[in-house]
Amino acid sequence: MTNLKLRTNYGTSGSQLGDNFLTRTLYDPRYTYQDQPGATISVLANPDLQWEITKTYSAGVDFGLFNRVTASLDYYQRRSEDLLQKVTLDAVAGFPTQWQNVAVVQNKGFEILVNSDNIVGKNFRWTTSFNISFNKNQIISVANDSLRQGFYNANAFYLFPGDDINSLKAVPFAGVDPETGKPRFENKSSTKKEQDRRYLREFHGRSGRLGRPAPVPAYRELPAEILRRPYQYVLV
Repeated sequence: MTNLKLRTNYGTSGSQLGDNFLTRTLYDPRYTYQDQPGATISVLANPDLQWEITKTYSAGVDFGLFNRVTASLDYYQRRSEDLLQKVTLDAVAGFPTQWQNVAVVQNKGFEILVNSDNIVGKNFRWTTSFNISFNKNQIISVANDSLRQGFYNANAFYLFPGDDINSLKAVPFAGVDPETGKPRFENKSSTKKEQDRRYLREFHGRSGRLGRPAPVPAYRELPAEILRRPYQYVLV
């Protein structure tokens, strides 16, 4: 071994609350009541909001062999805490949602880099370089045990603790039913239980969201095991 070096570091950083004045109650004046101008609350204040905190840790080792091979091994972990999320409030609060510091997301992985001088001559040199990396992004916790993604209801879906924050959930389209004119979707489930198929048929044709059931009675009939596997269960 011709070289050996160990490295480690740890640090924290914070991000501000954004530009939406989330610590103040905001009003929308575009309403009237009995032909008189009025306003409604558009954002409910939360004076307890804090900065979003990111804690980063990494460690690595560099070493060389025979004056021809050098390698670097690195491990990193990035944990973001107190992330802002719009939280559903109880009905007695008088307003449906409020921004709170509740979510935690973790990103970790490792990287390997190897360089070698295979042939070193006066007029010729052959070198190789190899690198590989593995990364895992994971939601640790969110309010109400779910995170809604997507702006429009028809395209929205839910993420849960353990999911990748960058996940996209959708159902493969299988064309239009020539008899009913309704859309059909591929069924890639490994289990063909009739109960599952019945639930899927009941959901067929309704505008809804993939993921956790929305707070509408029409979606509560779908069991959680189906809603948690949108890639496997589809409408038939």
